[in-house]
Amino acid sequence: MSGKELAERLKVLRPEMKVPYMSGYTDNAVVRRGVISKDVDFLEKPFTPEVLADKVRHVLDERERRKSVGLMENHQTG
Repeated sequence: MSGKELAERLKVLRPEMKVPYMSGYTDNAVVRRGVISKDVDFLEKPFTPEVLADKVRHVLDERERRKSVGLMENHQTG
């Protein structure tokens, strides 16, 4: 099973889950091949532990930001 297939299966169980993708190919090559879309979080190998930590922090912060924006929109419409 590929990483993409695993992520799709897990998203059924946890739709709010964020998944950073990583590959030895450049992000442009991966997008061109249709493996991922441009709106996913992507890490190109090789990367340092610091770059990995920054990407994970970005993904978590973005999830929280979207959650906050959604709550504000629901509060304004409700």
